[in-house]
Order: sequence, then structure tokens, then C-alpha cells
Amino acid sequence: MCRANHRPVDKKLVIGLVGNILYHAYSARDGDTPLLSTTPSLYRLIVELWLLALNVKDKDALSAQHPLSHSRYPYLTPIKLITPILAAGCMHDEAFMAVVLEVSGDIGAVASTALKYVRSVRSMAQDPDAILRSSTSPELFAHMLSFCIRFIMEMSECSVTMREECIVRQSVREIFSTSRVIQLLLSSAETMEQRLKPSFLRSFEYLADLLDHADDTVSVLHQALRSHALETALSTSRPLEMDHSDNCITSSVLLMLYDHLVHDKILTYAWKHVDSWSNALGSIAMQDKTIQKRWFTVESKIRLYASLKSREETMRRPSPNEKGWVLRVSNRLRSVVADWTIDL
Repeated sequence: MCRANHRPVDKKLVIGLVGNILYHAYSARDGDTPLLSTTPSLYRLIVELWLLALNVKDKDALSAQHPLSHSRYPYLTPIKLITPILAAGCMHDEAFMAVVLEVSGDIGAVASTALKYVRSVRSMAQDPDAILRSSTSPELFAHMLSFCIRFIMEMSECSVTMREECIVRQSVREIFSTSRVIQLLLSSAETMEQRLKPSFLRSFEYLADLLDHADDTVSVLHQALRSHALETALSTSRPLEMDHSDNCITSSVLLMLYDHLVHDKILTYAWKHVDSWSNALGSIAMQDKTIQKRWFTVESKIRLYASLKSREETMRRPSPNEKGWVLRVSNRLRSVVADWTIDL
């Protein structure tokens, strides 16, 4: 009996083939619902592809037609930009989330891979060659980032451990750093706000959700501020409204900042940047009286608390036994905080 001759299979070709098959499954719809998301037998393939696509180094090897090509992107797109769409499209099903954990191995691996996708989008947005290729565009980066954030948000809603693992791995910093890069890339475009809207809204919705539910909200907001979340919100020429809210993004961030100024880490950072924020907010505040009022309140609070903190620090004196320091007015700032009742 003759033995069959088997040729080695190129892993990149296999991944590309699977990606194209899954793309067509995603494109087939029952109304607005992709059939892919109602086919549990494909879940493992999707997760395997999600885990593998980032490890292929050849920039041009893996491409498939974009799942949104019928409306926006009539060209081939790298698989690693498509897999977040495929994964996010199945997130409504708890069975899919169970498969993600099973195939990945543990929560840490899921969080790590999810944030690698965010960094990958940022890396491509900073790559001049990627920007010039017909298969990618700044607008596409913004949409892919929004799907990456959606995946992280929905996994975090189902698992407190996943939520906290992402925070520890600097998810807020990664997301806002990437948003900032894409924003600067599109800064010369006349339609920048609308082109960035998907990723902008997801970024700030994620931040708002963490400030409602995270164990350490101070670290969450500090990550966002250090990643220029407020500057990002201020850089739009007109306010973008938050979904299901009367507040625009800038106004919402000011409220978040106001609520956390009692914490030393936030106050210290805000005091260092209050002048630059004030200058950046000038033109926006002139056009929006609500933002003008809220910024005046936030700025006043920053300056008052910083003044009280400075005064308190100057009133320190060595303790009698010279083994430490004591505060002569230890509760002064706390009492002022309790009396501060300005309606934003």
C-alpha cells in the first residue's frame, strides 16, 4: 500500500483560510443578527483565530475582506484587525465567553491578549507604512479600537476578576493612549469627530463603567488622566454626546474629575495641569455655558484644595521625640470637603 505524501501546511495560510470562512459566516445575517453569533460550533475556531492572529509577523500575509465592507471598507484588511469584530459579535452569548476562558487557559491570558489587540491598533496607527496601505486607514483603526473595547467591557461585565485583571494591566492607559494616537492622526480631517466617534464613546463609556464598579476608582481615573483623557475630550471642535446621556464627553469627564479631587493622587495631578486645562478649555467654554460653569467649579475646587493642602504641609513640625512628623491641623481639609456643596 502506498503511503500518502503530505506537504507541510503553512500556518499563515491556514489562519487566513479560517479567517475568510469566518468572515463569510459573519456576513450571513438573519435580519441584524450575524449567523456567526448563533453558531456555537464556530466559537472555538473564532477564539483560536483571536489568539493566533497577533502572532503572525508578516504584515501582508493575512487578509480577508472586511466584515463591514458592504458599507465602508471595500478592500482586504489584515486578519488581526478583523478578529476583534468576530469575537465582539459573539459576546452576547455566555457560552462564547466560557469558550474564551477554556481555550485561553485563564483570565490573565484573556486580559493580556485583549490588551495586545489595543496595542496592535496603536502600533499600526503609528506606522507610516500601515497608514498609506489601501488595506488600512485611520478610520478603520478607530472602528477596530471600539470593537476591542467592547470585548473588554463585556468580558468585564461577566467577570469581576477579568475587570480587575485588565485594570492591573493598565487597560485604561492602553485604551486612552491609543485613542489619543488615532485622534492626532485624524486631527486634520474635517469629519474627525464623526470618524472617531465609535472609539471615543467606547473609551469614555469604559471609563465611566469602571468608575462605577471598580475596586480602586482612584487608580482608574489616574490612569485616564495620565493618558490624556481630558485633553482628548477637549480636542474635539464640538462636543460629542455620550449615549443615553445629556452630557457631552467633556462635561462627563469634568464630573468624574470633580468627584475624585478629594483623593491626593488625583488632586496632585490636577494641580500640575490645571493651567493647561484652563487654556485648552477657553474656546470650548465660550461656546458651551454648561461646560463653562462646570469647569469654573472644578477649577475653583482644584485651587482651593491645593491651597489647603499646601497650607497644611507648611504647618508640620517635628514631633517631640524627633522620630516622625505630626500635623497640627490634621482634619482641616476633610472638614472643608464635607462643607463643599456646589451643585454641578
